[in-house]
Amino acid sequence: MSSLFSCSGDDMSDINVDVKPNGNSEFAIQLSGRSSSMSAGSRAAILDNNAGLQGIGVWCVAKNNNDATTGSISGMNWFGIEAGPVSCLIKNQKADIEEGTGNVKWVSAEPMPVYYYPITQTYKYEFYANYPYCESDATSESANYLSYKLNGQSVIATYTIDGTTDILWGRATSDDQYAWSARYFRLNGGVTDDNKPNLQMEHMLTRLVFYVTPGADGSTDDGNGSQYQKACKMTVTSLTIKNATNKVNLVVADSYRPDLATDSRIYASSPVSTADFALKNADGSAAGSVKVEDCFDGSTPDAGAGTSYTITPKQWGESVMLLPAQEYKVYMTMEMTEDDGTKREFETEMPLKLRGEEPFKRGTSYSVTITVYRPTEIEAKATISDWVEETGPGLEF
Repeated sequence: MSSLFSCSGDDMSDINVDVKPNGNSEFAIQLSGRSSSMSAGSRAAILDNNAGLQGIGVWCVAKNNNDATTGSISGMNWFGIEAGPVSCLIKNQKADIEEGTGNVKWVSAEPMPVYYYPITQTYKYEFYANYPYCESDATSESANYLSYKLNGQSVIATYTIDGTTDILWGRATSDDQYAWSARYFRLNGGVTDDNKPNLQMEHMLTRLVFYVTPGADGSTDDGNGSQYQKACKMTVTSLTIKNATNKVNLVVADSYRPDLATDSRIYASSPVSTADFALKNADGSAAGSVKVEDCFDGSTPDAGAGTSYTITPKQWGESVMLLPAQEYKVYMTMEMTEDDGTKREFETEMPLKLRGEEPFKRGTSYSVTITVYRPTEIEAKATISDWVEETGPGLEF
């Protein structure tokens, strides 16, 4: 059953309201979701501004009193046993972001849930989202799980990562005195694409994309690429990020710190857990080998005159996604093919860090170019010096 009535009061006169049962207003909660693109103009491995995304967790929590322009809620528990009836409207609802439209659609067994803003004017609301989705009943023994801190005023998503999974966090908030609430939509012509909350999804990890290119051997450039001939004997065979943090915490929502900086929302779990992350393809398979000679468009460099060529660095695998850090330890294996077909294997380990000692940033995709040279055989010669004859006083025992 529903009824119509007319309200009076500031900004509310002559507004007909269709009241739903159980204290709900006439306004169903609708959302859209968009991602900020990865920095450096690179496509994210999982999501860009026009892509869809399957399996996010959505939260709708009270922000503050409609009659207050600043400040956070006081004395209200979002998730604990003392939670108020309208303090948390949506708790970890699984949803998808539709490709193209960006609309957020609930994922649930039938019947599909419908959420409404309360008829009460006590609070306005904001929205949070996390990806990947964490099952509500998952325990700390699971790879991904939720925990509630600070007496139910904060929710943390803990993820186990392996370099192939993106982590995203989103928030929809507004400085409007009444956004978002039933009152807000009554004053603004109902729910429209222009005024419904928009979850701004942010990439929370650092992305490394690797490219392989040949290095010149230092000989004179004769125009046919002969200075790259030695490098073309090389093949890179594997790449691993060693001792990378593999368990992270994401602050999804925190009423005590509603404006916590995005960069501070993700951090290593305690105690710190690490693992080795192997470079993989987009489908999760091993990245495989890359021959340095495959970086050449046209003819492979040779000693013949008039050979034309163009060098294009070749992408190796898809990418590795990591918790932002000051530096990463890269372990790589290579193989050299001798002129007689004999193969020799090499390995190297080196730090990867930015110039100027800047830390790697979350939400940024870095292109890492690996310049490959043919190893130079170590040769040495030794000279044995003559004994020095001492002609001083004699020695006595």
